[in-house]
Amino acid sequence: TCHDHSLAEIIGPLIAAHPPADGTPIHHFALWMDDGRVTVTQDGALLFERVDVGHAVGALLAAFTAVAMLGGHTHLLAHAAAVACDDGIIAMGGGSNQGKSTTTIELMGRGCGYLSDEIVAVDPVSGHVTGLPRAIGLEGPMRARWPHLRPSWLDGDDVEPRWPIAPARVGDVVEGGTLRLFVVLDFVDAGSTQVETLGVLDAVAAFGTLTYNRAAFTATTLAELGALLARTPVVRVRHRGAEPAADAVLGAYETLVGDAVD
Repeated sequence: TCHDHSLAEIIGPLIAAHPPADGTPIHHFALWMDDGRVTVTQDGALLFERVDVGHAVGALLAAFTAVAMLGGHTHLLAHAAAVACDDGIIAMGGGSNQGKSTTTIELMGRGCGYLSDEIVAVDPVSGHVTGLPRAIGLEGPMRARWPHLRPSWLDGDDVEPRWPIAPARVGDVVEGGTLRLFVVLDFVDAGSTQVETLGVLDAVAAFGTLTYNRAAFTATTLAELGALLARTPVVRVRHRGAEPAADAVLGAYETLVGDAVD
């Protein structure tokens, strides 16, 4: 609930990709503006009081992500981005600051659809992937590459490290699809881009470390995940930025997935 029209105009586009609640919502967020300062509450508890708009938006989006990350889910929840390419989904896992969001925007600029840039849910049996369709966080050199995406409501001297971008400003938003390629993104400071194909055991280990609800894994879950990753190409991409990362991801998709489809 935004108790201010100007806040609603800012928040609305950023959460427009979220599907409507099915049934009674579990959590309630509320925002007020007073003399240009914003107060944010979650379920009646104070999150931030009288902060600037940039920090309030960041706090709200972070809270959305935390709720999704900590919530129960019947499928595997991975710390990963995902885009739609041709007939399938490319999921890109990685820790913080490994290039998930910036590579997602770069791939969207090349025609891919947006699924998530932070959390994906994977059904290990069918390989169906859905995601958390949140605002994309744009930071680093990519802001110079996409300057027109800078939110107009950010102050000129705002030091907010990320620009929250509504996915629809960049490209199409999709609801889900079948996993065709899983990529582990590793950002490196030096060296050329490297692409390494992972075997099943290494792929399961890599996926497992990126999974939020791995404590709920059973022997059956691991067997299902192993079977999924045995039939789905998995690569590790070491890169120095979003552009070479996107080149490598699309190259791997065309080589590995295209050959399999042919």
